[in-house]
Amino acid sequence: MKIFVSRLKEDLENLKNISGLKKTEIEQSLFGSSDLENILTELWLAEEEGNLCIPLKQEWESLLTSKPEGLVLEGKGKDKLLYFEKTFRTKKALEEKLKERLSVVGKSKLNEADIVSFLDQLEMKPGAIRLKEGQKNAIVATILNPFQIISGGPGTGKTTVVAYLLSILKELGHLPETERIALVAPTGRAAQRLTESIRENLNKIDSTKEEILRGQTIHSLLAYKPYLGGFYYNKDRYLPHDLIIVDEVSMVDIKLMRSLLEALPDQRQKQVRLILIGDPNQLPSVDKGAVLGDFLSVLENKGKFVSKLTESNRQKLNRSGGTSKIVQLADFILTNKSQDSGKPVSIEKDITKADEIGESVSYPSEVVWFQKKEGFLNQSRDEILSQIWKQYLFPQVKRISEWKISDPSEIKEKSLYDKFSSELKKFRCLTTFRSGYWGVEGIQEKLSIIASSELKLQSKNSNGYIHKKLLAERLYYSGLPVLITENDKNRKLFNGDIGLVLKLGEELRAVFPIDNELYHFALDTLPKHETAFVLTVHKSQGSEYETVFFYLPDKLETNSNEKANRLLNRQILYTGLTRAKVQVILAGNTGSWDFGIANSIQRRTGFQI
Repeated sequence: MKIFVSRLKEDLENLKNISGLKKTEIEQSLFGSSDLENILTELWLAEEEGNLCIPLKQEWESLLTSKPEGLVLEGKGKDKLLYFEKTFRTKKALEEKLKERLSVVGKSKLNEADIVSFLDQLEMKPGAIRLKEGQKNAIVATILNPFQIISGGPGTGKTTVVAYLLSILKELGHLPETERIALVAPTGRAAQRLTESIRENLNKIDSTKEEILRGQTIHSLLAYKPYLGGFYYNKDRYLPHDLIIVDEVSMVDIKLMRSLLEALPDQRQKQVRLILIGDPNQLPSVDKGAVLGDFLSVLENKGKFVSKLTESNRQKLNRSGGTSKIVQLADFILTNKSQDSGKPVSIEKDITKADEIGESVSYPSEVVWFQKKEGFLNQSRDEILSQIWKQYLFPQVKRISEWKISDPSEIKEKSLYDKFSSELKKFRCLTTFRSGYWGVEGIQEKLSIIASSELKLQSKNSNGYIHKKLLAERLYYSGLPVLITENDKNRKLFNGDIGLVLKLGEELRAVFPIDNELYHFALDTLPKHETAFVLTVHKSQGSEYETVFFYLPDKLETNSNEKANRLLNRQILYTGLTRAKVQVILAGNTGSWDFGIANSIQRRTGFQI
């Protein structure tokens, strides 16, 4: 409390901008009312955790009858919720915009029988994807309604639905011109993945080949202009699109969704088809709000506007032909109950153990816990990293370094693109924290030390020599995965993009997949980047890998790390686990698993329509 009050005293102007309070009001609260001071503290901390509001406490009621400027009280059912005024205005604007989307939904000009007929024809084409019943229903509902949410877990075929949707709209003569279609996502990497997925599915359907359809970020769509202090497209200047598809909506915060909906024209003036896609069980947005969860909570009882996909196509059947353990465990995490005991899932009781790992290892289950041969469940960080490097990372580096690319022009060959993409999707290590000894930064540093030591020992005359280069005190070598951390729009490199360092001719270059082709760049011209052996689960959202090694770090014990510990939660376990198609290897601290299972993110927003 004292630390927080000190922060307010040092930065009154910043609090004024966040809360909507006048500076004098804050000063009065700090020096005149401990209750108001407590309210500001709780609201501030609640927003830091992604909430929009806090429940009213009885001891605050008399103070709030005077209606302090900058604070708003609103009822939701029997609850009374307290907001900063600025946040409350954003929430109300989003509620109104959603109601506007729903208010003008008349009888569709399209015929359901025609949609079903075209759908059947597309499914019969050679190589076309066979749809589940839920996907078919989603396609029909999305074509008939100008506003639709397609929700579902990983691998349930959400973008497959979109590909069929585009094809059928074209067959019906209702597909807008390409420049009037927007594929968007919260991040550049997510937008690129959306582009790749839709193009891949369209090619399988072989009906519509919109090769120039290209994803972009929501910020790019709305055209953020620093000189305007906001977006070019807004409530006064509408977007010129007729069809907008937004993927990974769980990552969209309340302010960005409000900006997007405000940039759409009134449905009574011009009908714009808006499709939102996402998984409500994944991690919520980094900034405030829980937009996808809120939208689903208010729409699911209306009988339309929402299509829920439940059957996963990502994970293969288990070794006995039943449901994959990955799918089973993901369901258990969400319900906080194991199938056998009805109690929270336990590493010790519910997860199969494995005392060795590696590319050639035949695992006893699709999800295993990596332990020592002596039977100890918990291993030190460095023991685990040594095994990851030896059994997965170094073999991959060696394999990639053996690619013979005598001329840079060869990277345009499709066979190399396929081999490149396969390696990127083969294996990834995930963890929860970003910084510190237990986080990505500490783990990458340790792996870099291991790699450097290994590469120093090799001889140029040995077989499988791995080419390396020291540049700006950073070691690069063939097979090294690289993660972009700063957007470079001119070269179409976006935060979250992952590429590989390859030897092209006699030079080491960074190679990235962009728009279904490989492009190479000089190492010293790359935007900000880092090694990508290990990612946070947040960074991995929307991606999929054959094998995921999910490292569970020790829970941080000091009170100052309470916020970091909240990253150990049910949603992060679910999201990390479901990045894998074939195999999940868990390791680290079993106590962190227990802590995460017991800790679920429930953001308080008060959203209602």
